Amino acid sequence: MDARKDQHGTAWQAAIDYGIDVSLLEENLRLTPDERLDQLVAMQRLYDAVRAERVEPLCNLATLEGFWNLDVTTALGRLNLLGETPIGDYARLAECAVTMTLAGVSVQVIALDDLIAIKRALGRPKDLLVSTELEAIRERLRSRDS
Repeated sequence: MDARKDQHGTAWQAAIDYGIDVSLLEENLRLTPDERLDQLVAMQRLYDAVRAERVEPLCNLATLEGFWNLDVTTALGRLNLLGETPIGDYARLAECAVTMTLAGVSVQVIALDDLIAIKRALGRPKDLLVSTELEAIRERLRSRDS
């Protein structure tokens, strides 16, 4: 029998069998309560920094149902929240993620090469334009580092 099924129960295994990625949940369950609280405080600081510029709610949970990818305008700029990508699953993207500090909070963001690949795979004119801009940024970063 699967060790995860023994540890978490049949509903957990049913979620895995259905195709739900439980890696983030498993990672969270490995944390102590104090570590979880520290992460919650850090995420609140990050939320305060990137919350939408408008004061009134942008939407409610019912409005968000069925959305996988969201673009939000924040105090720090535009934020893309990806629920799925055309180039692979979350675990693969997380392996290559880059750690950055936003509003004093360490966060993982998608690697530039992966972002370019996603924009190319989407193929929409606006994404192809952005991919060209990102490729120019990548080349500038490479020439600066060499």
